[in-house]
Amino acid sequence: MVPSNPLLAAVSLYRLPVGSQSALRILLILPLGALIISIFRNLIGLRTFGTFMPLLIALALRELSLSLGLSLIASVIALGIVSRLFLDRLQLLLVPRLGVLLCVVVLAITAQSLLGRSYEVKDLFASVLFPVVILTMLIERFSITSAEEGVAAAVRRLSASTLIAICIYPAFRIDALQHLMFGFPELVISIMGILVAIGGYTGYRAAELWRFRSFTRTVML
Repeated sequence: MVPSNPLLAAVSLYRLPVGSQSALRILLILPLGALIISIFRNLIGLRTFGTFMPLLIALALRELSLSLGLSLIASVIALGIVSRLFLDRLQLLLVPRLGVLLCVVVLAITAQSLLGRSYEVKDLFASVLFPVVILTMLIERFSITSAEEGVAAAVRRLSASTLIAICIYPAFRIDALQHLMFGFPELVISIMGILVAIGGYTGYRAAELWRFRSFTRTVML
């Protein structure tokens, strides 16, 4: 509700139309997602596909249960990767190749929606909200990483992206957190301060400490 204090009421987001309020409740969660990504990438040392890919995946899953959403995305990505292998034989240029992958992703999501209709699974209808372009680029980056660094490296990045997306996912589902960020949008400034602190960190990451743990033990002995 709008505060009774005139000054607070002037800057209250509750004065906005209901549609705008709904959009802002989601928008104000994005800085939290960026903070989580920064922690995993800069402090823990996980490598992902793209900087904000996990955040976008979590955003796409917000209308679905986590298990169902991940299953649907996994099926689309698997189909896209197989299609990408066939496209390699055609030696297409980048833009037409991405266009074909986009078509494959669209058809896969359409098929999921029809499957949901046939079996009366309402959650499958929400799959049409998947970020088609993001899934297309994810498939392309997985294929490129597989070719350049090996399948194992591509799987590790995909796993890291999925793990971070799972950690961000609850932020879009917890109503109390959305109310908090919507009622006190100045908290975004606090998140910015934490991001600045993380950005200035130049020490070892957790993954590096774990990787060289045997060397550390040898030195200590």
